[in-house]
Amino acid sequence: MPLVKETERQARVCWSDPIRHRPPVQESLCASSRKSMRASGVKNCERFGVSPRCLLQRTKDERTARKLAGWKRGLCAIRQFFECRASSEDSFAPLVATPSIYPASVEALRLQLKLHLFMRRLEPTAQSRGIGLDLDDSALVLPFKRNFSMYLIGGPDVKPTVKDPDIVELTEQTPGKGANPHLSKDESGAVVRQLNLKSLRLGNTILSFAGPDGKAALQWMDVSVVQNADARQAEDARHISASFREELQSLTFRDALIRVATDQMYSAIGRSGSANARYDDGGEWCGSFVRWCYEVVSAAKGVENPFAKYSLRSGIKTLYAGMAEPTKFTVMRYEGPDRYGGLKTQQKFIEIDDSHPVRMGDICLPRGDSGDTFPHVSMVYDESVTGGAFSTIDGNQTGAYNPGKGYSPYCIGINDHNADDKIKVEGKLVPKYAFIHVSDDLIGT
Repeated sequence: MPLVKETERQARVCWSDPIRHRPPVQESLCASSRKSMRASGVKNCERFGVSPRCLLQRTKDERTARKLAGWKRGLCAIRQFFECRASSEDSFAPLVATPSIYPASVEALRLQLKLHLFMRRLEPTAQSRGIGLDLDDSALVLPFKRNFSMYLIGGPDVKPTVKDPDIVELTEQTPGKGANPHLSKDESGAVVRQLNLKSLRLGNTILSFAGPDGKAALQWMDVSVVQNADARQAEDARHISASFREELQSLTFRDALIRVATDQMYSAIGRSGSANARYDDGGEWCGSFVRWCYEVVSAAKGVENPFAKYSLRSGIKTLYAGMAEPTKFTVMRYEGPDRYGGLKTQQKFIEIDDSHPVRMGDICLPRGDSGDTFPHVSMVYDESVTGGAFSTIDGNQTGAYNPGKGYSPYCIGINDHNADDKIKVEGKLVPKYAFIHVSDDLIGT
């Protein structure tokens, strides 16, 4: 019964909160070999609104709206699973090795979900500003001889431990009167503890969280101490930390692109309002940030950067690069002449669909409000796009307006879009977003 198996899968995803229990698919994967968690349990958990991670960039109102919507989806998926299980003759392995997984009522299920959702999570303190902390990948990057503090919310019985105390020193204190963790209504009575980390020497270690039974109470965290003051594991193509290089080599090229981009996003640069010419010596550096990510991954993997010969400093230059080498790149949702480099070819319109998908790491070019212009360059964050909702990771975002999020205080961020949106150009409606797909033969699927 495919429906039963699908609902079981959804129920498993809902219950696999990666902060409290690592999903089975990640259990055997170490920091240097695991794929991006976006490709596994975390993204699915977020889809059902169960995981409390990725809260760094969300306002309180947005988190509340997402929580309410996620509750409805999560309850429906798990309730449907229980109904299918009761009516099916198929046998399933139990979700968890405890009879309490089968609630007696929807209210009991709601209580279990509430406890599962809001007990035990981490949040950076205002002083640390989240610099270096990537809750998506459960990773923390600390500059050498720097301090970082974060709140452990709802974990009075949790014992945090650093594997190598000679690399990172861990201390704990009761939050002061000025502490202001973002607690939801359901967390109003939760115990809040403050964890302080101090980097002592360069290297990598693990911050783990054990419950009273000795088992993991939260997702363990990779902690890297780096030489630079920006909390970046990749300073440029020539300066990549050894452990980060090893991790990038273990990932696919497309996963590695996103890993490099998020390393920058959570760094002191990404969490600031200016990149200070770190990716380009000019003011409009969104496309240069994409090219920089390609350059770092290519260097880590020892291959040629597909965009080595091209500048991506503007949408028109990026479009030229896509049209110049059709064996490497496929330009989609644009037709017409090259408007920068004098190519004599005419680009034919190619629609994105199952046979021409947009993949993670491909380039997104949103059209401007006047004429067929492309004022911005970004990188696709999702695994595959054939229509509907998708996300990009963008540079040069300070002050940019994002629907539902407001004006960005950060220069690197993740933005949500709809691939089906249209815009009027010269009197006719055309897709708002054009894309440049990098050949799978070059960087894989």
